[in-house]
Amino acid sequence: MINTYLDDPISTELDPRGSQLKINLTNAYAGSIAWSNFFSRLTHSHPGRVVWLVFNVAIALLLAVARQESKFISGATSRAGAAGLMQVMPETGAEIATELGDTGFPVNGTTAQKQAYLKDPNVSLRYGSHYLDKMLRRYDGDLDAALVAYNGGGSIRWIIQFFSPPRPVANSA
Repeated sequence: MINTYLDDPISTELDPRGSQLKINLTNAYAGSIAWSNFFSRLTHSHPGRVVWLVFNVAIALLLAVARQESKFISGATSRAGAAGLMQVMPETGAEIATELGDTGFPVNGTTAQKQAYLKDPNVSLRYGSHYLDKMLRRYDGDLDAALVAYNGGGSIRWIIQFFSPPRPVANSA
């Protein structure tokens, strides 16, 4: 269940159970109508509002992650060493650079050089969205698991901690 909050367009607060990222779908839907109207006027075709709704929810999700990870501060560096808007770790950045074919990433550089590269907002958003997509594919579209994995570096330990399967109930016969 995704909760909506009309007073906060990109709410990233966790619910009391700590497992639900809240995104304002009302604003995403309103944005989908605006994009749909703009596109149909420009091209004289109409792909449907669902396309724009998905597009806006994806943007809202990326903005929610950026807000939660860095408070939209592009030069942010965490205590663990993650850098940029999307708080990508330098080692993860090297892996993503290889996957994307980004020859500009200082793969053999120092940690400081890698962090400096990741602080570029364009790089951070591209790398963060690629990594989030990778986690979504790894966990079969489970948004909660993908977000936990994104935050934990893809570690299965985090997934087990937050998403362990329920224990079977013994039959009392």
